[in-house]
Amino acid sequence: MPAKTLVIGLDSINATLLERWADRGCLPNVAALRARASVFRLDAACMDTLPGAIWSDIIYGQDSARHGLYFHPEQLDVQTGLTRRVPQDQLLADRTVWRTASTAGRRCAVVDVPFMPLVPDDNCVQVREYAVHDISYGFGTAPPELGAELVARHGEPPLHSKSCDTEYERKGTEFICRALLERAQRKTSLLSDLMGRETWDLFFAVYGESHCGSHYLWPRQASGDMLHTEAESAMDVWEPTRMLYQRIDAGIGRLVAEAGPEAGVILFISHGVGPYFGGPQLLPEFLRRLELSDGREWPGRWRLRQLADSVRRKIPVRLVSDLPLASGGAIASVRRFLGAELHRGANARSKAFAMPNNRIGAIRLNIAGRDPHGCLSCEEARALAETLIHELKRLKAPDGTPIVHSIQRTAEVFGNDAAAWLPDLLVKFRTDLGPIERCHSPAVGHIHAPNARPYYRRAGDHVPQSRAWISAPEYPPGRQSRGDVLDLAPTILDLAGVARPAHMTGVPLRARLADRQ
Repeated sequence: MPAKTLVIGLDSINATLLERWADRGCLPNVAALRARASVFRLDAACMDTLPGAIWSDIIYGQDSARHGLYFHPEQLDVQTGLTRRVPQDQLLADRTVWRTASTAGRRCAVVDVPFMPLVPDDNCVQVREYAVHDISYGFGTAPPELGAELVARHGEPPLHSKSCDTEYERKGTEFICRALLERAQRKTSLLSDLMGRETWDLFFAVYGESHCGSHYLWPRQASGDMLHTEAESAMDVWEPTRMLYQRIDAGIGRLVAEAGPEAGVILFISHGVGPYFGGPQLLPEFLRRLELSDGREWPGRWRLRQLADSVRRKIPVRLVSDLPLASGGAIASVRRFLGAELHRGANARSKAFAMPNNRIGAIRLNIAGRDPHGCLSCEEARALAETLIHELKRLKAPDGTPIVHSIQRTAEVFGNDAAAWLPDLLVKFRTDLGPIERCHSPAVGHIHAPNARPYYRRAGDHVPQSRAWISAPEYPPGRQSRGDVLDLAPTILDLAGVARPAHMTGVPLRARLADRQ
């Protein structure tokens, strides 16, 4: 039995389409697994607070307010007051589900889990960022020599994720679709190669092609209603997405077959995908109009990103990845440029500033004694928060409809013991108004901030729609229950026969089945 426990993650897939196409026979391997598995709808609270934490929540089994890793590409550094990529040494390697399993003596293989820390581990083979959506730290393997061997056998991925926006703008949907199909094929080949090398107690792999497809293959003309009333006459707009899901389905079938009939299998969707509505991109200008911050990205920032993208396309990606991650000097400057790590943050003139946080708007107050450039007392911050909440609720679409769904104070959601670098206000925009690109209020006038920016050309966006299908002795076929994404890590350890560590707050999903009896 090549794998005793096989875990396959699908990064950002629309569960409605996956299940519908499986029922229609388009995805036979997903259908076969569903027929012999227990099914779980998973809550993911972070998707309505800190959406970028979804994979951290999954691999650590701990909520984002405690581990504090919520936006790896551009997260606030409380020491400098700037946003920057989370350094590798701040990733919590010892809390990952596979590190816990390997420490307990289980032989593990882990491939392309997003934002995965890469650390030497004699009991765990790791492949990081061979073909994922979010390139944060570059391709690497443990042991190190494995990387060159895998590339020689299976080739470079045909579409590098960092160039997706540019390639989509230049070459369109058809090119992106072909490249993702080829990339998924190579991913399956690489996974099959690794699985066949020895017997694994835990084999954990993620298809990131679905995440790229979520952003670039989602039909721009597809509304939420169109998804749920999918007419045969409209099927052609879903063809690229269906083709990609079918290619991934073929990979799932191959891996499940090669793992062996006795293997416990977990197939899960991290989060879903739906139309791109926007809203958070309005916040920098909103704050600037209120004279609370400089608001706009500093001049030329997106142009430098474009230049970095054009330079990066002309050199091998892994040459960039191999540059040292030094904190200063010429090499670090080159790496920051090629990685488009162009910082932004607060200064002494800013009372509040917008923070990158995916689909949920985020505002941080610049509080003295907490932030490096803090200028507000705690009393002033509380008063300013009330003012901001009031003004956010007054923002309206051109037709006069309010655009903000809800506003949460982070301290009220997570408690006062949450990680120090979280935003202070979380702004959820409505999704029933179509794309939100314009707004107005008496205090800020009319604001226009398009969803499609020069460096951001996406049609699909993240939505809360996590799922898990588990085929194992304790999981009866056809049983349905609810759970939480925080339960995935304890469930994986449970199938591998490893005790849950203290930091994990979820429970094995078989306990959720018992709760439903």
